[in-house]
Amino acid sequence: MARPDPTAEARKVRLLHAILVGGVILLGATLFLVVRLRGGPLLAGAGPADPIAYVMSAAALSSLGLAVMVFRPRLPEPARGDVSIAYWTPENRGVALLLWVLFEGAGSIGAVGYLLTGHPAPLLAAAMGLLALLWYSPGRLAGD
Repeated sequence: MARPDPTAEARKVRLLHAILVGGVILLGATLFLVVRLRGGPLLAGAGPADPIAYVMSAAALSSLGLAVMVFRPRLPEPARGDVSIAYWTPENRGVALLLWVLFEGAGSIGAVGYLLTGHPAPLLAAAMGLLALLWYSPGRLAGD
């Protein structure tokens, strides 16, 4: 069985991360525009939206917390003098993917919470998900 090319694997990791970042940005911007162009959130006038906003924000923040406190420590620090390409072993790729998906999920949950309620709390949670996704980029994780 042929061994995978480490350079190609590192490129795939970077591409996947870029796709997740682009997806969160596109979803967040689209739902923000829907709320603004529609003249308000989907649940406007349907009763108090604050509890829904806070539940959606808590769900997004829980995803962020799980990612940072449980899965980020499972990624080893890059070895000194090691090429970043060598960092992306199958084990590290799997944990990094799970980390990024949890960040992307937080951004998506927050964006949907904003669409439903128009409250700033889920919008802030969505922004935090996006910022975490950008902060824990492949380059930062691999020590570039």
